[in-house]
Amino acid sequence: MSASLYLISVTPWFLLPLSWFIAGTAFTGFFVIGHDAGHRSFSDNKLLEDVVGTLAFMPLLYPFEPWRIKHNQHHAQTNK
Repeated sequence: MSASLYLISVTPWFLLPLSWFIAGTAFTGFFVIGHDAGHRSFSDNKLLEDVVGTLAFMPLLYPFEPWRIKHNQHHAQTNK
């Protein structure tokens, strides 16, 4: 049995909403860091921003570079 299945099987059912909340909070944090890197506001070094953005988006299972391009196109069209 894998470790994640084992943890799910021994976790009391009433703690699952708490674990979902903690996971959601962590994923939100990853997204915020990746979002700042996508706007090039995380660092002056573009390579560092790409690495941080890619690493931050990995747990979200979403590719950083295509998201960054489309998101910046979105911002170019807002409030016009």
